[in-house]
Amino acid sequence: PLQVVKLFVQVPDSMNLEGEANGEARLAWSTGAPLAIDASVRADRGRWIDERSEGLDVGFDGLAFDAAWRGDAGSATLDATLLPAGSLHATLSRDPADPERPWRIVANADLPEIDWVEEFFPQFDATAGHAWVEIDWRGGTAPARLRARGRIEDVAGEVPGLGIRLANGQLGLEQDGEQVAISGSVDSNGGTLKLVGRYDPNERQRLLLELGGIDVEVANLPEARLRVTPDLQLAFDGDSWRLGGKIVIPKAKIDVSRPRSRSCSAAT
Repeated sequence: PLQVVKLFVQVPDSMNLEGEANGEARLAWSTGAPLAIDASVRADRGRWIDERSEGLDVGFDGLAFDAAWRGDAGSATLDATLLPAGSLHATLSRDPADPERPWRIVANADLPEIDWVEEFFPQFDATAGHAWVEIDWRGGTAPARLRARGRIEDVAGEVPGLGIRLANGQLGLEQDGEQVAISGSVDSNGGTLKLVGRYDPNERQRLLLELGGIDVEVANLPEARLRVTPDLQLAFDGDSWRLGGKIVIPKAKIDVSRPRSRSCSAAT
């Protein structure tokens, strides 16, 4: 005979819900038939706070989880609208037709606001920008395969300590296996700074970055105005860093009669 079990959703103490959460899980099985699992969870606006994870604080405006499993095959999907803005979509699936890597995780996130960049670069005041990331992982008895892409686009903002404004900023990372390709650029008052590079743990130079540009403004202060044309190479072999290249200064104006401001000194 068919057996059906219903489960209820219990919200952990670390989650603070402004709305409500509800869900249902059904497990069904019968003699000679594969186990069948169907689950569905919905939650309104809330916040997940976990003090054990060094103050992890994740907010969402809506969350939906659905799963359907039949025997050794199935999938589970998570969709969430993040706070203050953004979205997350993730799918976990198992395909027995691929005996070496039956498990697969596909996830993508979209973040239309990038205020969090200032946590890593406190000297930069971001006024615009957009970020997204995509991940595709396959695993099982064979070595796992990972392909991932991430990009920050249309970045604009100011560096008050140097008196410059940045626009059209972008930074991209693309991973395929153990290799990572790096690219980026940003405009500064008519000049464009460009970054290209790669990371490969199997190469002698694990990390290789090249930074170039023409007539890029790097300081615009009453006491110092400076534009540079860099051609630099940065390499890391696992033990030491190596920097080479040159920097040409096509235009500069320095007023030695003005004392350096505290902001300039701090940014140098």
